[in-house]
Amino acid sequence: MQYIIYNEDVSENVFIALPALGERKEMYEKLAERLPNYKIISFDLPGHNGYLPEDVSIRNFTTNLHKQLKELGIKKAHFMGNSIGAWIIQDYYNLYPNDVDSLWLLDGGHFFEAKIATQPIELPITDRLDVITATIETLTKELSNPADSHFFKNYFIRNFTFQDNLYTHHANEGIVNSLAKEIDTTNFCTDTFTIPTFIYISEENYEYDKYKLYVSNFEKKHNLKAIIINNSKHYLPLTNSKDVAELIQKQLNVMNTF
Repeated sequence: MQYIIYNEDVSENVFIALPALGERKEMYEKLAERLPNYKIISFDLPGHNGYLPEDVSIRNFTTNLHKQLKELGIKKAHFMGNSIGAWIIQDYYNLYPNDVDSLWLLDGGHFFEAKIATQPIELPITDRLDVITATIETLTKELSNPADSHFFKNYFIRNFTFQDNLYTHHANEGIVNSLAKEIDTTNFCTDTFTIPTFIYISEENYEYDKYKLYVSNFEKKHNLKAIIINNSKHYLPLTNSKDVAELIQKQLNVMNTF
């Protein structure tokens, strides 16, 4: 498996982090900087950033993740996931409940709506670097923390590889669609949480009535209160790392008092 360890010298207080579909493990870099007292081990998803296992299913990823954590000597940890990552960490919890301290669902993992067919995801490919840089400039201006603009630009430009005179997205389009289809056809949501569970929702998605209903149903079912992060985008640990870090630290402080 492909992973990166942030704040490696921290011996306790471990987070396992899974990125959103189409993103890389490095999307947690800024969040890790803002949580220096926590070791954060972030993993690439199948078909992302050159990670091409023979079996790209979510269940295979989950079981391989468990093996990898045991090899790293991680007996128990907090788990966070953004978008599709929020569903995958619940699959992990469903299989290995005794190995999870808490769950942090970052704008995902709070509903299941079976879909037979969905619009295929098409990843960008172009022979023009200026098209990519212009798109990244526009996106960076929309993000909430101008101080992180240099990091955003570097992160997004590295989402592309240059080969045969073409700039291609790092993720494998077929595998991305396969993972998305699994989320649409298999319910990975946990039925009952017996550990501390937190859910952060982006303001970007909460503007939609259907999304509000998903959040409301989740809150009622699990007797939890979702936190809507103001001026936030879907990729919360990347675009709103300061807000997320402050919330995580605050809620962990409360947990540690019990």
